[in-house]
Amino acid sequence: MIEATVFNTWCYGTSIKNLNPNKLNIGVFNPEGVGLLRENPNINLKLIYIEANDKDRLLRQLNREKNPDVHEIVRRFYADEDDFVEEEIEFLAPDCYITNNNGADINRIAAAIAKAWASGQL
Repeated sequence: MIEATVFNTWCYGTSIKNLNPNKLNIGVFNPEGVGLLRENPNINLKLIYIEANDKDRLLRQLNREKNPDVHEIVRRFYADEDDFVEEEIEFLAPDCYITNNNGADINRIAAAIAKAWASGQL
């Protein structure tokens, strides 16, 4: 594993086998996972922080499934609130910030990342 964490008896992590050394690898991590990745000298990490307002985050989570587990969504929402406090984000010093509000689709996010890459921000 290149990073792993346990939250409420739930295990999360990224296996080295899941990475392709010949391609750009993209993942979603909490601050603890980012810290572990930064400690690994074999990883060229570019940190992109994608921020969305609370309403959009909750609506996206609710709309992902036909019958969402509302209790699990609320649990994850509050866990994210604890994990992603402003001081923690500043400490992680992302290379790029992207705001994803009002239902921006993955293509708009990818375009914003490509623009940051092309401009040398990443």
